[in-house]
Amino acid sequence: MEPMELFSLLIRTWGMGEIRTPVRLENMRDAVLSEEDRLPLGSIRSIELDAVVDTGAVLTLLPRDAAESLGLPSMGEVTVTLADESKVRLEKAGPVRLTVAGRTMFTDCLIGPPGCEPLLGQIVLEELDLICDPARRRVTPRPESPDTPNLKLKHARQGIRMRIPCRAPVLPPCTYTYRLLREASPRTSRTSSRC
Repeated sequence: MEPMELFSLLIRTWGMGEIRTPVRLENMRDAVLSEEDRLPLGSIRSIELDAVVDTGAVLTLLPRDAAESLGLPSMGEVTVTLADESKVRLEKAGPVRLTVAGRTMFTDCLIGPPGCEPLLGQIVLEELDLICDPARRRVTPRPESPDTPNLKLKHARQGIRMRIPCRAPVLPPCTYTYRLLREASPRTSRTSSRC
């Protein structure tokens, strides 16, 4: 057997590089109604499936039959660029409550053809702070944040005008915002209550 044929056989046999993980999906609207005691706990539409972790995909992709069994409403269509750079239009649906590696989030998903392979994308990995472990071929929480996800957030630079909701009867919101910015930047000498 030629070396390339052997390598190709090994990849097909072992599924080299492919990481699959169990995922629990629930209709988020059902879950909210259940938490408000307006729907019995056993009536939440949910499924469990094995998804391929695709670090090249942004959103999660579900087969149409899975989305229909969850009762996910359509949110319109989006254009998606595939790995071969071709573009296709796919339906977007949600929201869905997704649980993987013991962590849960709410998200939207793309809908593929019935029976297609479910994909877990970057947004889920980032928001749940999960990493791919290629040696063990599984998804795990990042070691630096074993209990809860640790998300990155850049703060706004000084001088950028931000709207801060203020319900105080003394100052209108725009005046409050301006005064906060003025205090942050002592060089500002103008006073204005214009929005």
